[in-house]
Amino acid sequence: GPVETVIGSGLEGVREARVWHRVAGAKQPYLRDHAIGGKAVVPVVLALEWMISAAKRSLADPDRIEVRDLQVLKGIALTDYEGAGDLLEVVAKLDEDGKVKAEVRSPSGAVHYRAVIASHAERAPVWSEPGVGPWAKASGWIYGDFLFHGPAFQVVERVDGVGERGLVATLRGRRA
Repeated sequence: GPVETVIGSGLEGVREARVWHRVAGAKQPYLRDHAIGGKAVVPVVLALEWMISAAKRSLADPDRIEVRDLQVLKGIALTDYEGAGDLLEVVAKLDEDGKVKAEVRSPSGAVHYRAVIASHAERAPVWSEPGVGPWAKASGWIYGDFLFHGPAFQVVERVDGVGERGLVATLRGRRA
C-alpha cells in the first residue's frame, strides 16, 4: 500500500511506536518453508526483528541493544498468506527506566510475542557453554525428527552435544 514518510526534528525519545506489517506469500515467499500443517507460521526471529526495529526509535543507544524476557505466547498461523496477507501490529512502549516493552499483536488485539528491549549495558556476558555429552544420533541431523523447518530455515548443520542446561550446535548462515 501507500507509504508516508515524515522527516523532521523531535523524533528522538519516542514514547510509543506502532508499526503494522502485512505478511503475504508475494512479499515473503520464504515463509512457505516455515509452515506447520501446510499453514505458514510467523517465525519468532521475524517477530523479534519487528520488535527491535520498533523499539530502536525510543532507545538512548539504538545501535547497542539487548533483549530480555522474550516470550512466545501464541504462534501466528497465517490465514491469508496466499491472498492479501495477514496484518500484524507491533507496539513498542518506552517505560520510566529506559526499557522498551514490545509486543506483536493480531488485529483482534491478542498478544502473540512479547519482549523487553534496552540499550546494552557494559558488562561481562553471563552465558557459558553448557556441559554437554555426545548426542545419540550420530549424524546430528534434527530436521524431520524434531524440527519442522523447510530448506530456507534449515541452518543447523549438526548438533555437537546435548546436556541438561543446553546444547552446542554448528550453524550456518542463510548464504553459504
